[in-house]
Amino acid sequence: MVNEPVHVGFDPDEGRDLYVLEIAAGQVGGFRSPAERFGCFLVVDAMGIADATIRGLARALLDAGAAYFATWGPDCERVHNLIDAERPRDEPGENDVVMTTWHADVDLDRAIWESVYVAMPVGRYAQGCNALVAIVVDNPAAAAQIRRRYADLEGLCADLDSEEESGAG
Repeated sequence: MVNEPVHVGFDPDEGRDLYVLEIAAGQVGGFRSPAERFGCFLVVDAMGIADATIRGLARALLDAGAAYFATWGPDCERVHNLIDAERPRDEPGENDVVMTTWHADVDLDRAIWESVYVAMPVGRYAQGCNALVAIVVDNPAAAAQIRRRYADLEGLCADLDSEEESGAG
């Protein structure tokens, strides 16, 4: 079985195609990256998922070309830490690494925005990184929201600006 991300939008600021892939926990096998390197927005409720499963997912995504990760969902800090543990051992320094971030204290729209506008590749990982893939584990509602937001980045930005102006954000 091949897991191919579905193209849903484009980020003109960074020249990246935006994709969404829905998977079941531990089912990233056969992942086909849409680019040589890609950013990964990993949306998962990791509370009931074993460390070994998360590390295996991280390893598969790194092997497929993941250049950076943003994580969101319950227990996303642990996911972030486990991804860090799987990063390549030959990284020369802080400006040439697979970057990882976690976003536990924001709602999904803000995390989507941060996946597009804040999380970025650095150093050697920036070369050829022209895709952002949201990988959503066992959460169809979140996948639908990400598809809608990635397809309309201007609307996402406008909605978040409105929330901030009204004091809701």
